[in-house]
Amino acid sequence: MGPIPIGWWTVAVSVVWAFTLGCERRAPASAIALPVGSSGPSPVQVASAVDSSPPPTDRLVILAVGDIGLGRWVGQRILRDSRYDPFEYVAPLIESADVVIGNLESQLSDQGGQTVHPANYLVFTGPPAGAPLLKRAGFDYVSVANNHAWDYGQGAFFETLDHLERGTIAYSGGGRLPADRFAPAIIEHGDWSVAIFAATHIWNQPPYATHPGRHHVAWANHAAFAKSLVQARIEHDVVLMSYHGGGEYLSRPIPRTVRFYDQVLDSAVDAVLGHHPHVPQGIRFVNGRPGFYSLGNFVFEPFSSEWTYTGLAARLTFERDVPGMPARVEVCPVAIGDDDRPRLFGSLEPGTRERRLDALRRRLLETSTGPIAIGEPLEHGCMTVASAPAG
Repeated sequence: MGPIPIGWWTVAVSVVWAFTLGCERRAPASAIALPVGSSGPSPVQVASAVDSSPPPTDRLVILAVGDIGLGRWVGQRILRDSRYDPFEYVAPLIESADVVIGNLESQLSDQGGQTVHPANYLVFTGPPAGAPLLKRAGFDYVSVANNHAWDYGQGAFFETLDHLERGTIAYSGGGRLPADRFAPAIIEHGDWSVAIFAATHIWNQPPYATHPGRHHVAWANHAAFAKSLVQARIEHDVVLMSYHGGGEYLSRPIPRTVRFYDQVLDSAVDAVLGHHPHVPQGIRFVNGRPGFYSLGNFVFEPFSSEWTYTGLAARLTFERDVPGMPARVEVCPVAIGDDDRPRLFGSLEPGTRERRLDALRRRLLETSTGPIAIGEPLEHGCMTVASAPAG
């Protein structure tokens, strides 16, 4: 497949790119592939408990992060140094959760050392070593439903799934068979069972409606998920939706994003985790269930807007005696460095830290659809977020 025609801006940044390029922290669950049943979609990936699985517990902590791009400069660093770890500065935050999930904003494929298309800076891939890197960092799951899922075509997309499966990292939002794309990944931790769906509202090779990728990557159409969501609500303790959509660099969600969030939060989903704008956006609560419109960047090149240098992690705590929604919702801000790597806000210089934190709090309060209350920074800089009374 040829590069995406983006225009003069893409050519310019591509020239700049061509000129300038020259042990596990925690025990993630293992992933196994399951066949798709003839009666309908079934999980394409299951992270299953093993003998060393933790004992039953009344509490489960899930950490969700935004865009993780392992191509471009990050991909070159991975190729040059097998010890390279873009997540090292946020290891304490990752270790604070039982289940860690993110959006894989790049394919993982062998392109002979190429990690970005020479003619199009917006077409990129991470190397195969990205899968074991994610595993070592502590990730249990990634979404493959996004606008970069098809950058190097179907072969590279299927190769990405191969590497994730070999690395025992669960995924959803895409698959080799049409039914796979709407099936959830199932994460089992102790006696907890988590179903994670994924979908995209953005496609780089339009029109999606006639593109072959439509058979392998899930579109954000609530009707296509409705039956599976209801079934997942019956069978699993927690149901999540990973959503890729909205407008890049916009401070607020667009109308179709808000509609999709309302639909899934009003049905069976306990939380929606959004990404694609590459900047943090606000939060929406529906019946106590949070929808994060955009968690922003996590490991991704900051660009264009100062807000691309700030990302969020959503930390959700579920308890047995609070069924159907998180008992505690937190946002954990991270600062994205010029090396594309996230750092905890606590590592920033005094003064800079307070200024950026105040600006982030104002942004979240102003861009949430519905009033929210934000607590003070606590462990790892995480702040509680809750729905607030109107007025």
